[in-house]
Amino acid sequence: MAFWADEAWIDASKNHTYVTGFDKKNLSDGAYKLTLGDEAIVSSGYSEQGSDNAYRKLDVGAELKLLPGQFAYLITEESVYLTTSIIGFINVATKIKLKGLVNISGFHVDAGYEGRLIFTVFNAGPTPLSIFRGDPLFRFWISDFRGAGSVVKSGIKSIPRDWADRLHGTYPSPFALSARVTELEKDVSNLKKDKNQLLIYGLLAALFLFPFVAGLYSSVFAPWFSSAVSERVLDSLFKRTPTSTSSVAKETQSSKSSASDAEVAKNTPEQSLKAKPPAASNPSTDVKQDALEKTTPP
Repeated sequence: MAFWADEAWIDASKNHTYVTGFDKKNLSDGAYKLTLGDEAIVSSGYSEQGSDNAYRKLDVGAELKLLPGQFAYLITEESVYLTTSIIGFINVATKIKLKGLVNISGFHVDAGYEGRLIFTVFNAGPTPLSIFRGDPLFRFWISDFRGAGSVVKSGIKSIPRDWADRLHGTYPSPFALSARVTELEKDVSNLKKDKNQLLIYGLLAALFLFPFVAGLYSSVFAPWFSSAVSERVLDSLFKRTPTSTSSVAKETQSSKSSASDAEVAKNTPEQSLKAKPPAASNPSTDVKQDALEKTTPP
């Protein structure tokens, strides 16, 4: 198997069109430069919105941007016509490959294939890639095929629209995941800011509403409870000293007087016993009393 050099390309192209619009200026070390065509289908990358705008129609010189983590179907501007005695090989140009664009669609063209070429590529780089219609993005080699292929294979002329369904969804490339994490960090930071703002607003509202709530309670809700409970609440809220006329003061004085009376009642018998000791017995008095009782008629 031998690859064609520039001279082989030029000599063979005199008798057969292997590439439409063949120009020897596009040859480089046996590789023919193929350019980006007028169609592309791009995946949604790391977005969650799907691929509704996946199909892109490119005018002459139009830009196509591929974000990190995006897949795309790219079609060549030129068509190729291989005989059954040769086979083709394809790849992405080194210049764009070094920026992160990777060909994942395969590397050969069947013997006997006729039509445009579709490349499936993936942006594995850390930055968006901008490519333009007419850019020489692809390389095409031809090699002799020992023997002969079976039949001529009719190729495609445009990218089928239903191929857009194949690129729906997300693709967890490292750069796409990194971008997703960055988005989530921003969302968390915004939530924290909102939480702090709500806390500040809540504290300010509480400071402004507290006097109103306290006044509303004392004027509306206090009569529903006993005066003692109301007085206790107001004394506790406003650190008041109970007055002599308040029910709390009266209750306090009443409780103190009751405690004093109980203490006096408890101590009186003992004190009376101590103040009046029992009289000592007198023998002479007892004898006179007995004699008087005996002489007294019944």
